[in-house]
Amino acid sequence: MGFKMTLAGDQGSGKSTVAAILLDITKATYYSTGSLYRAVAAKMGMDIADFNLYAETHPETDFEIDNALVTLSEDERDLVIDSRMAWHFVRGNFPVFLFCDMHEAASRIFHAGRATEPVASVEEALERVRVRRESEIRRYYDLYKVNIKDPQNYALLLDTTHATPEQVAEKIMYAFSRWQADPAVVLRFICPTTPLYPDDEADGEEVQRRVTMLERGEEIPPAHIFYQDGLYYLTGNVESALAYALCDIPHMPFVFSDGLPSDENLKYVKMENLFSC
Repeated sequence: MGFKMTLAGDQGSGKSTVAAILLDITKATYYSTGSLYRAVAAKMGMDIADFNLYAETHPETDFEIDNALVTLSEDERDLVIDSRMAWHFVRGNFPVFLFCDMHEAASRIFHAGRATEPVASVEEALERVRVRRESEIRRYYDLYKVNIKDPQNYALLLDTTHATPEQVAEKIMYAFSRWQADPAVVLRFICPTTPLYPDDEADGEEVQRRVTMLERGEEIPPAHIFYQDGLYYLTGNVESALAYALCDIPHMPFVFSDGLPSDENLKYVKMENLFSC
């Protein structure tokens, strides 16, 4: 039986681009429910955003496509499956979720110029990204009582915001090898420049110590990240995040924290603004 690698993720996170690289590396066969959705939407004279809203009240469109996913469990081929729900329907799959900052995703969509996703500006693309993400969360919860954004669904969470497709594919293949050795493994990586940083001072000596450890190939403590309303907040091990950034490493491991610190005076800023605070 061949392997099944499933790619889910945010719109604009680069799934199809990364999938092409993975196919070249693994020589697997590609299966995309996104392509099927876009074809059906075009046939109905809709762009993909309108079709997603239509599908909320016409579940037969999802049932037909998702039922086909179930049969892939018995497929003998190695498969890379680009699908929001393959992680749920395909047995024994390596489930990957790619996430991306909404503004970066909107910029990618605008510059891609897809006929099925026409937008006149980055601002319009941003609104469509927001609407589509909310629509898909509602739709799949109503259909299958699952939250597609729940990190527990996936063996790998991977940020694509400030990484090249090649770097993303490399990290997926690394995680895939870890998963093949231990299917219980759970890995989470974020670009060190993605989260918002607390504006209090980091321990400079500790940052340098962790830089040295990274340069030696040693592990350092993972960053602590809190996610809320499309934003990622760095809530712990700021020194680790800064060390990864200073070493120009595109991804760093992280764990989720339960919430933001209770200090109401603490502000969060982009990393490039941190040293001007």
